Order: sequence, then C-alpha cells, then structure tokens
Amino acid sequence: MKKTFALIGAGNIGGTIAQLVLERGLGDVLLFDKNLGLAKGKALDLSQAYAGSAHAGSVSAAESYADLAGADAVIITAGLARKPGMTREELLAINADVMADIARGLADACPNVLTIVVTNPLDAMVWVFLKASGFDPNRVIGMASILDTWRFKFFLAELLGVNSADIHSHVIGAHGATMVPLISHTSVQGTPLMAWLKNTDPSKIERLKALVGRTRNAGAEIVEHLKRGSAYFAPANGALAMAQACLNDEKMVVSGSVMLNGEYGAHDICMSVPLVLGKNGVERIVQLALPEDEQAALLTSIKATAALINPLK
Repeated sequence: MKKTFALIGAGNIGGTIAQLVLERGLGDVLLFDKNLGLAKGKALDLSQAYAGSAHAGSVSAAESYADLAGADAVIITAGLARKPGMTREELLAINADVMADIARGLADACPNVLTIVVTNPLDAMVWVFLKASGFDPNRVIGMASILDTWRFKFFLAELLGVNSADIHSHVIGAHGATMVPLISHTSVQGTPLMAWLKNTDPSKIERLKALVGRTRNAGAEIVEHLKRGSAYFAPANGALAMAQACLNDEKMVVSGSVMLNGEYGAHDICMSVPLVLGKNGVERIVQLALPEDEQAALLTSIKATAALINPLK
C-alpha cells in the first residue's frame, strides 16, 4: 500500500529521498521548505522525470504545515549543513531554533506522526523535537547510527576483502567523534570479527583502530572532499530505510537515536542504541552486553551527548 512521505527540507537530502520514493514506487511525496520556490522547482522537476512511469507516485510542494496533515511519515532534513571545519556542536544554536519551530508546526498539523530526524547535530535535534512537540518518544527516531554502521561496514569490507552485506555490526553512542563501533558485536557470516581476523590475516587486527577512527570522521571526510555541503546519498537512503521499516512493520534491528531514560546508563538524552523498528515505531530498545572497554567508550559518548544537550534544558 502506497504511503505519503512528507519531507521537511528540499535540499540535497530531501530531494534525494523524494527521488528514491518515486523511483521505488513507494508512494507520494510532499516537499516542504522555507524556500517555497526550491520545493516547487524540485517537485516539478521530479514530476516530469517520472511522467513516463506507471508506478511512480505524485510529488508536490506544501505551502504550510497544514498541507502535511494525513502524511504517514515525516522526514526532517531542514537546517544548516556542516561546512568544512565546522563541528556538529557549532550547528547547535542555529538548528535548535529551526527544529523547535518544525516540532510545533507538526504538533498542530499531524500529532504523533512517525518522524525521522536527519538534521545535525543529530542527537540534540531529536531531543529538541521531542521536548517541543510532545510526541510519543517511540514515534521519533534519529537517523544516525544506521548511517554510521553502514560506513563502518563499508570500511571493514574493504579491509577484509568481503561483501559488506556479509558483515553484521552496530555503531552506538553519539553521532559524532565519540561514537562507538562495537567490535564485540561485529561478525562476518556469523564468525566474530576478531576470530575471523585471527584465522585469515592477524596483521589486519592492528588496522582496526585506524578504521574505527575513520568511521568516526567519515562525515567530515566527505565534507572536506565536497568543500561545499555534506553527505546526502547515504543519509537519504538511511532515513528512508528507517521510515519504511516502521511503516511496513519490518521488525528491523538497526541503531538509531532515541530518548533514553536509564537504558545503557543514560538519562534524559537522545543517543543511538540498537532498536527494533516496526508499526509502532520503536518496538523495543535492545540492551547489549558490552565488554569493559566498549562500556567505558560508551560512557564517554554519553557524557559528550549530555554536555551538548544540557545547555538546551
């Protein structure tokens, strides 16, 4: 059954999500942007691009939050993107006001709609949205560590010389420099990563530390290459995958940023942890047992996230 996806922000990520929805025949798209001309232009371009497709849905520009009423899912990408040398934390003051305005607009137009947040600094933006909207926390998910996990898997696949689809892993914690790739919960076709390396090429074990560092810096690496703007293909695919997992009741296990109140020792902050996504949004938070080193790294990430969010309180 086709769904209606409301995309707040018609920039690179929003436009790419709209294209993916139409390309895959998933439903209809509403593009909403403070720059109405941008939304109208992209809606017209996309409509013409898929005019010959029998399965593509419609795409149109929304002029107000009221136009989003009835949407099955909202994906928020609006806000200032990172520039070279800019940290996610430096985006906080600017994008917090943007997110609060969006939250209030959605609360009036479509209360408790399934909401995927992409705007950075991600974890703080999920927290701001929840506090400003009053939405059920299970219906608001930050697209963070699904992307970080994909990046980790890609780098690992290069290192190991295997298909990334055969690697299973989780990256948890803050969406930033303190994220925690879980080596202890990473496997290749069911074989724990460290056992795989010891059995195939022990010399590569020493390269894991650098690979973890590259994963933490993956977004900034792309920003430095692009010079203007930041990653958008992978974030768009990640956000849509999370929305579909909920709308289609897929029971998909994935890492995403949600409100934590005691889980993993975190309180009243939003941060990425393993989740099961289904028709109710976050069906449950998966509590993994962690070795001491990863638990310590996660505590550092929790403290960093709290330091980012506490000034907003």
